[in-house]
Amino acid sequence: MDYIEIPLGNYHEPVIIDVESLLRLRAAGVSENWFVNDDGANNLYVRVKHNGKVASVARLITNAPKGSWVTFVNNNKLDLRLKNLWIIAKKKPSYFKHNELIIK
Repeated sequence: MDYIEIPLGNYHEPVIIDVESLLRLRAAGVSENWFVNDDGANNLYVRVKHNGKVASVARLITNAPKGSWVTFVNNNKLDLRLKNLWIIAKKKPSYFKHNELIIK
C-alpha cells in the first residue's frame, strides 16, 4: 500500500499514513490540521479537532470501539499506517488486527 508523510505544525517529524486511509479521513470531513500532544507520561499522540472534540487520528483510522485502545506495532506513534495499528479489546486480553477502515 502506498503511504505519504504529512508534516505537523508543532512537531519536527512528519506523520506516516496510508494514502487510502488519508482519502477516507478526508471524505469523512476530518481536517488535516493534526498536532502532537503528550499524555503527561512522555507518550506522544497525533490528535485532531473533529466534531467539536479532540480525537486520536489512530482511533479515527481504525474506528476502534469504545472501551478499547489502539497500540502501535513498531512503537512509533507517528506511524499511522494500518499495518502498524492494532486494536486491543478492553474486556478480553486478546489482540486482533483491524484491516478495514470504517468511519462513522
